[in-house]
Amino acid sequence: MRFLVFLFVYSFLFPSELKLSSTNSVFHPLEKSDIYFHLQYSQLSKTDNFSYGAQWWPSNNLYLTGLFSNLVIETDRSLYHHIALGYSNPDWKFRNFSTNVIEVAVHRLRYFNHKIYRWFHAGFKTRVSYHKFNIGFDFTRFFYNTWATNRYSMSISKTLMGNINMSGGIIQDGFNSFTPYVGVSLGL
Repeated sequence: MRFLVFLFVYSFLFPSELKLSSTNSVFHPLEKSDIYFHLQYSQLSKTDNFSYGAQWWPSNNLYLTGLFSNLVIETDRSLYHHIALGYSNPDWKFRNFSTNVIEVAVHRLRYFNHKIYRWFHAGFKTRVSYHKFNIGFDFTRFFYNTWATNRYSMSISKTLMGNINMSGGIIQDGFNSFTPYVGVSLGL
């Protein structure tokens, strides 16, 4: 019931724009592969969705990642996708975290209400290895010309059988109060 009240208030305050709580941006530190393929599931406030994506490290400190997902929002079939560019410098040290990344991205939602919605994000990701696990914290600022919101997420991942990486985490933002997500990445 609270969710319906929230949607009503939200649609009243922002009638011409959709602030979609999108899937968490996929990220895997450069380890044994330059290319990773991702499959991720999250149960977010607007929809349950599977997302598919890839991440490519053309150099040791620069990556390009993107993902897409078919969504059903308010009975409308929609296509969500985003593309992000990240930069990591091994000289950047934040306590014991071994990988620190700055990321910028553009998000698009097509076919919802017969419109195209676009918003952006800038973020910081950090990872540390601890007993064969990668533990990470992310801060992301989503923005558009009339709204902005922050997202915090925590993740844990483990590489299995060579280049298969299992990950999971929790997303917290204005729409999602500690929402879990799980994913798998395959490095080539």
